[in-house]
Amino acid sequence: MSRWKGPEFGRAVDARPLWSARDWAAEQARVVLRAAGCPEFPARAGFSVESHDPLALAVTDDFTDPAHQPAALARATRALAEAGYRTAPHPWDNELVAVWPRPIRSRVTRRAVRGDDAASSAARR
Repeated sequence: MSRWKGPEFGRAVDARPLWSARDWAAEQARVVLRAAGCPEFPARAGFSVESHDPLALAVTDDFTDPAHQPAALARATRALAEAGYRTAPHPWDNELVAVWPRPIRSRVTRRAVRGDDAASSAARR
């Protein structure tokens, strides 16, 4: 009997195994892009997010319309930025965008956002 339970971080929408936290972070970026209506590779000018460090966002070339690929990359970058991801030109490839996963807020940050810090606690008394 095998004790193998499968990939630690589950599976992506397309059943791809998510073996690491970086794989999981790349899948979360893909979820944001799909929700924003961005086409996914192999679609025309479709996006691809690879689980490198930092994550690498690419949009496939559309040889029928040279302006479509840069516009699709800008749209995908904007969708990620609006969802709280940090994006920048990729340091090694000018056709890619570097993406850093959204930070996981600590308890201290969550308390401050909810107004549970010392000042608001004193004001409630």
